[in-house]
Amino acid sequence: MKFYIGVVILCLGILAGTTAAQSSTPKTQSALAVSPAITEQVLSPGVKTSLVVRVTNITRIPLPIKANVKNLAPLETLLSNADKSTYDASAWFSLEPADFILQPNQTKEITITILPPARATPGGHYATIYFQPLIPTEALSPSTAYLNARVGVLAFLIVRGEITEQAKLGSLQVPRIKQFGPIDIKLPVTNSGNVHVLPDGKVTIRDYRGKVVSTVPLSQGLVLPKTLRQYKFTWDNKGRLGYYTAQAELTYGTDKDDLRSSRVGFWILPWLPIAVTLVLVMVLAIFVLKTRKRWSAAWKVLKGNGPAK
Repeated sequence: MKFYIGVVILCLGILAGTTAAQSSTPKTQSALAVSPAITEQVLSPGVKTSLVVRVTNITRIPLPIKANVKNLAPLETLLSNADKSTYDASAWFSLEPADFILQPNQTKEITITILPPARATPGGHYATIYFQPLIPTEALSPSTAYLNARVGVLAFLIVRGEITEQAKLGSLQVPRIKQFGPIDIKLPVTNSGNVHVLPDGKVTIRDYRGKVVSTVPLSQGLVLPKTLRQYKFTWDNKGRLGYYTAQAELTYGTDKDDLRSSRVGFWILPWLPIAVTLVLVMVLAIFVLKTRKRWSAAWKVLKGNGPAK
């Protein structure tokens, strides 16, 4: 069976605090570097898998390091039938060593062992391996502010078995009328399968004649199992006005299944300036109608056809 494993580049610097630098222009530097930032593994139930992660101290002081493993909490909306514990693989990990000291510019290899239970459910399972530096305040340089932040490795695991890749699109969310651009578009994608998917696609913009005027690519991002993710697009209409439609087209999974949303229509119409102009025209028209006799009499006087009445 072919397994589709999506790759996403995520920033994992979670700021726990910063040290104050005494210089007016301090240099800010991260305390740790970790490699790789993402690990992907295909596992068999009850079978150990080992990998190595390298952690580097990029400061000028020795650092005690504490490592632990946590569940990868999805940023997306969980579906009503989701059970977060089903996809939590944090208990499968053991680290050697878990606590250690890194000398300045030293790199240490950490052996990570993953043991899925014999009854692990097929599909995607996830965790984050964190490395927390403990920087003593008295050791900090006045000219450099180190980020006392934990860094992590994302673990995307797939347990062999019956894999279900199943995603569907919701309705495109577009403002039905907007005075000016750019136009913000949202696309909900639901993953009801048991493994993460990495959709690829675009939103196509057409004018009132059905002619394609622009395409906006889908931003890269995983959709975890049993979650709904809102993808966001921005269309720079470049001053275009009138009626347009938007339609999303996506592919996902090992078999590159196609998904297509229905077309959603919207207007780009500067209604406020138009309304103000119409009001001014109406006021001017009423004024002319109310004073037309006076204007007619004045016109006759100007032409010399008699005195004004």
